[in-house]
Amino acid sequence: MKKTLLEMVQSILNDMDSEAVNAISDSVEAQQIASVIEDVYYNIIAARNIPEHQQLLKMTSLSSSIRPTHFQYPTNTREIVSLKYNTDLQGNISFQEIYFVEPMDFLSRMP
Repeated sequence: MKKTLLEMVQSILNDMDSEAVNAISDSVEAQQIASVIEDVYYNIIAARNIPEHQQLLKMTSLSSSIRPTHFQYPTNTREIVSLKYNTDLQGNISFQEIYFVEPMDFLSRMP
């Protein structure tokens, strides 16, 4: 069952045997409860892995001969879960997952 913020505040105030309110701004206590509910809500959302928030993105190559392995991604990106790269040399599409390699291992693999 969905409840509005006001309904949740009224329920908590009722459980605390506090003064009833018709609006959150009616008392300081109601505003404090609303603030706590908001904090808890954002803590729950931040701790969840919500599939709807995940999306594919295309990274932009920086096209620098000095740094050929550097890419730019959107500023609102929080986490990159996997990275796939088109490794086909004939112009087809063949994405392979790319894994992190320690810098010294990467350099030792270079021809």
